[in-house]
Amino acid sequence: MDELKNLDQATIKLLHKHDILLALIKNIFYEKSINDVELTSIEKKNIQDQFRKEHKLNSDEEYYEWIKTNNFKKDEFETNIYYNEKLKKLCIDKFFHKTESRFLKRKSELDIVVYSLIRLKDQFQAREIYLKLKEQEANFNDLAFQFSEGVEKVTKGLIGPIPLNKAHPKVIEILSSIKPGEIYKPFTLDNWHIILRLESFESATLDHNMKLHMAKELLMEWVEEQSKSIMSRLLSNP
Repeated sequence: MDELKNLDQATIKLLHKHDILLALIKNIFYEKSINDVELTSIEKKNIQDQFRKEHKLNSDEEYYEWIKTNNFKKDEFETNIYYNEKLKKLCIDKFFHKTESRFLKRKSELDIVVYSLIRLKDQFQAREIYLKLKEQEANFNDLAFQFSEGVEKVTKGLIGPIPLNKAHPKVIEILSSIKPGEIYKPFTLDNWHIILRLESFESATLDHNMKLHMAKELLMEWVEEQSKSIMSRLLSNP
C-alpha cells in the first residue's frame, strides 16, 4: 500500500486519534484489491458491448465520442465500467467456496416473515377471540385493533416484513410450523396470551444472487480484518 508509505509516524497517530486511519486504510485496501483483479479481453469486450447497447452507441466512433463528451479519459472511463465485474470476480474467486456455510449460519436473518398478532392479559378473552376467528365470525385485524393490548394495536396487529430471527424464539417456532393464513391457538408468552396468524413467509434460498451477496459480506469482513492488521503494524512502528 504505497499510499501509506509517505506518512510519518506523527501523521499516522494523528489520523488514528481522530478515527480516520482505519477508514483510510480500508478504502485504499478495498480499492487495491479490486484493481488487482484481471479481466480477460472477452470479459472487457462484453462489458463494453453491454454499455454500448444500453446507450445506443452503434459504432466505435459513437462510443469514443460519448466518452469525450462526458469528460472522461478512455482508460479512466473503462476502469469505472469494469469495476462491478471486477468486484464480482473477486467475490467469486476468493469467497464462493465459503458461501454455503455463511448462508446456513445467517438463514434465519435472511428468511422474511409477515404475521399478525393479538396480545391479551385475559386468558378467557383470548380463547373467545380465537374461536370467533376460527369460525370466521370476525376479521383478525379489526379484532387486533379493538382488543390487542400491545403496541401492535396501532397496526391492526400486523408485524413485518421482518427477518424471522427478530421475533421471539417461541414465536419463531410457531411461525415455522404453520402455513400462511393459518391461525395458531392462544399460547402464553411473558404473562401475555397471544394469538398468531402467519401472513407470509419468504424463505431465503442459496441461488447465485444469494451466493454473491454472501460473498460480498465475506469480502467486507476480510477487508476489515486485513485493514485492522495493517493499522496495527503502522501504529507499532517506532
